[in-house]
Amino acid sequence: LSLGENTGVLRAINFGRNKQEAMEKADRGIPGHGWRNFWGHHGFFEAFRYAGEEGDVPWTLERMEQVRYLFAGTVSEVKDRLHELCETGSPEYLVVWSDQGIRPHNEVKRDLQLLGDKIMPEFPG
Repeated sequence: LSLGENTGVLRAINFGRNKQEAMEKADRGIPGHGWRNFWGHHGFFEAFRYAGEEGDVPWTLERMEQVRYLFAGTVSEVKDRLHELCETGSPEYLVVWSDQGIRPHNEVKRDLQLLGDKIMPEFPG
């Protein structure tokens, strides 16, 4: 294998009619609820540290977006982030950290359907 082969990425993806709605959904899901109440207390915010940054890493949804872990917005905005990811990282796999069991079933199902119907056809395997 060469460096970069078989590379996968894990991302939280939340859709909304606008950015605010998507961020509200993210706050109720894994990015907000999960990180705020579990993973962040175990040192995992380090994944969101900027190069050269010192001190505590602030937990915010905006930070998660800035470091490209959270993709939240309209279908078009999320699609743009995924294209950027593919251009800069060339991942072979995408794991979507679904909010299943945290947000209402119908919301999670709708997000997954949007991902499958509106975005993934542009990223052939």
